[in-house]
Amino acid sequence: MNWSCKEIRKLDELLSGYLGNSATIKDVKTSQLSKPGENYGSIIYGLEITVENNENKTEETLHTIAKVLPHDELMRELFRVQTTYTNEMGFYKIIVPTVSEFQKELTGLTSYLDCFPKCFAARKNLLENNDRIDDDAVLLLENLKHRGFDNIDKRKGFDIETTKMVLRSLAQFHGVPLAIKIKKPNLFKEKLLPFCTDFYRQNGLMPQVIPLFKIITSEDPDVKEIVSKLERWEGAQRILLREPFSTLVHDDVWTNNTMQKFDSNGDPVANKMVDFQILSHGSPAIDLFFYLWTSVSLEHIKTHFDYFLEYYHEHLTQVLETYGIDTTPFSYEAFLDEIHAIGPFEMLHAFFFIVFAIHGREGGYSTAGLPDVSDINSTVPIEAKEKVWYMVKECYKRGWFRSL
Repeated sequence: MNWSCKEIRKLDELLSGYLGNSATIKDVKTSQLSKPGENYGSIIYGLEITVENNENKTEETLHTIAKVLPHDELMRELFRVQTTYTNEMGFYKIIVPTVSEFQKELTGLTSYLDCFPKCFAARKNLLENNDRIDDDAVLLLENLKHRGFDNIDKRKGFDIETTKMVLRSLAQFHGVPLAIKIKKPNLFKEKLLPFCTDFYRQNGLMPQVIPLFKIITSEDPDVKEIVSKLERWEGAQRILLREPFSTLVHDDVWTNNTMQKFDSNGDPVANKMVDFQILSHGSPAIDLFFYLWTSVSLEHIKTHFDYFLEYYHEHLTQVLETYGIDTTPFSYEAFLDEIHAIGPFEMLHAFFFIVFAIHGREGGYSTAGLPDVSDINSTVPIEAKEKVWYMVKECYKRGWFRSL
């Protein structure tokens, strides 16, 4: 029997590599998981796939999510689906196995990089010998919610203990590929780099970002004075490659792209990262800066910012030491230089997400175009503006805008 559903054609063929000859699809239930204003670069469906063991006739349900192309052609162009889908498939099918094999080579390793969902299957199309992403492209992953993972409230942000858990995941996510780059540079070049791109250098931020940034920062006298001293916001350049820190970078680590599991007492016990579409080769400070400013509550940023920086750096160097790497070149002072280097662009990047993605209008904006910046500003809540104002003042105080 050839299984298809309205959302995915030839589902049995897609899953053949996972099921082999041992099981057969018996039933599929689908639901749409992505909401308007979220996941512009893809549509996400939930698939409950019932499979039957061909020998003993027992049944099992695969709880999965399927990522498919957005219907809107403009969104496909804006999100460069030929690249982003190819790269995310490469992450699950090439990078993850490569990292796993590298870790297995180290005897006695007790902590493995596993902060991502299981991948059941991926395909670019239904054509033979064709690499083009088309309407039949799909990435089939485990549904982490079935295992008790969920996203926190993006407007509330992370508390201290959950932030620490995410930072430990980030340190592993950056540290293991960095160890591969140092210990096996050819492996890094052949298996990891082909799926890295610089999405923001190639696409930039939306043209409304700078005008809106100037409007919002002008509403606080101290921030307005700081911004008036810095004349080159429009020319803020993305800085990626700096050695020795350059590694695999997620480039989109925020509340909606991390999922957490909590125990019965409400304590965080596990973290997963998702959405690896815009991987880049760059400074780990990019992910750290973006995550902290977009996703951690302002209350904890004000009291624990230096602690979070030090905590991440400590765990990054611990990962490197696990693989026998001399961490002398990776001092905390050298890491602060990384933040200084990436600060101007990443501050604008974080501003964009704070205003549009986290505190933006429910349901998102029309793909036909954004409204006037003054109209957007009128919908930005005060808590978002206060975070932006504090971010600008703190970064300026720390000298992270010296290049502007």
